[in-house]
Amino acid sequence: MSHCRKKQWLALLFAAVLVLIMAGSLMPVAEIPESEKTFRERVMSVVFNLMHVPMYGVLTLVSLHYFECIRFSRPVCAAVTALIAMSVGVLIEVLQIYVPGRYGSFSDIGLNATGIAGGMVLFFKICCKAEE
Repeated sequence: MSHCRKKQWLALLFAAVLVLIMAGSLMPVAEIPESEKTFRERVMSVVFNLMHVPMYGVLTLVSLHYFECIRFSRPVCAAVTALIAMSVGVLIEVLQIYVPGRYGSFSDIGLNATGIAGGMVLFFKICCKAEE
């Protein structure tokens, strides 16, 4: 695949992942008091919260690939990606204040950061292995 074409696909994939994260995070949900939730609803709540990790991991992987494709150095790729991904995560947590049934939380920001760090570790392990 040509360099220019790969860059276009990576930009499109980045936008798609970003839209999925935003749509999933900003969709209103029914407000059920914690004391009235069934066991299944409590488990699903934990599962949905943990989805922050893989979603931000994927966002990080795509972003790193894109910035590397446009020939940024690896430290710059990592810094720009971390800045973008964390900014998106914090912005979404702030916007959730205005969405029925949603609320922003610092624990979600921590899960986002975990996904970002995991995506970076995975990316750089794969890149280092490919260069050997």
